[in-house]
Amino acid sequence: VLGSMAADDAADLITELDQDRRAPILEMLPEPQRRKVRSLLSYHPETAGGLMSPDFVLIPETATVSDALEAIRSSTAPREALGVVFVADAQGLPSGSVSAVRLIQAPPDAPLSAVATPGVAHVHPDWDLGAVVRKMSDFNLTVAPVLDHEHGSMMGVITVDDVLELLLPSGFRRDYGVTAAEE
Repeated sequence: VLGSMAADDAADLITELDQDRRAPILEMLPEPQRRKVRSLLSYHPETAGGLMSPDFVLIPETATVSDALEAIRSSTAPREALGVVFVADAQGLPSGSVSAVRLIQAPPDAPLSAVATPGVAHVHPDWDLGAVVRKMSDFNLTVAPVLDHEHGSMMGVITVDDVLELLLPSGFRRDYGVTAAEE
């Protein structure tokens, strides 16, 4: 079951286990999943590193809108992380972002550099929850990229639902009857 979950969700579930049960469970995960989960477990759960998902879409700014839409279609990243595509410069560093809605509205042959918003409002893996929330709120981000301190690589993304999950009281779904979409 854990092997089929998003890495950040699997890491969250593993932290709920007793310490002595974690290693055997981790060893049962497929190698790519195990590597991602171990990396996430190295961060405190209430930091950007502990909240992030290592799965996202980052494509070259020379790609077209059509290429970006295909990257979204073929991505295995969680759906909530696919609302924003990140754009990389010639060195592979994040240089901008573009929403999926903007991609849908843009001409398919337009270069990403023409439709992306330049600059990347971001967080760092050791930032605490308060700093993450302030940055996401200040820049109206639904998906916040997590960059290493040297700004040399994009490590993951934090989605607004990840932040809300942590901010809402435990058991809120049970207490407020939130178990299914409202009919």
